Amino acid sequence: MKPLYFIDGIEEKLTEYFTHNFPDELSDLASRVYMDEVNDIEIQTLETSNEGMRIIGYANMSVKLEYEPSDDQAEMYESFPVEFDITLDSSQEIKEVNKFLIDTATYYE
Repeated sequence: MKPLYFIDGIEEKLTEYFTHNFPDELSDLASRVYMDEVNDIEIQTLETSNEGMRIIGYANMSVKLEYEPSDDQAEMYESFPVEFDITLDSSQEIKEVNKFLIDTATYYE
């Protein structure tokens, strides 16, 4: 299914935001968890105003998981589906995360 909307650079903005505001849900998955990228964004709703944009959609969040002991260098990459609702300001920077849900159920299967 082709996305309804496209915003240039939104993947990079979400990746940067969640690198600095790491979701707590991911911290329990391994000894160390690092943000890789947010990709495959599907924007479902886009509302614009003079103050900015509200964007509601889905994406995948890829992370690097490192396990103890660190000598073994046991690591793997995982990708999890996310649902988001964010507000961008007039300069298209993330102003607020209204909703963010990450589904880590596949990790435990």
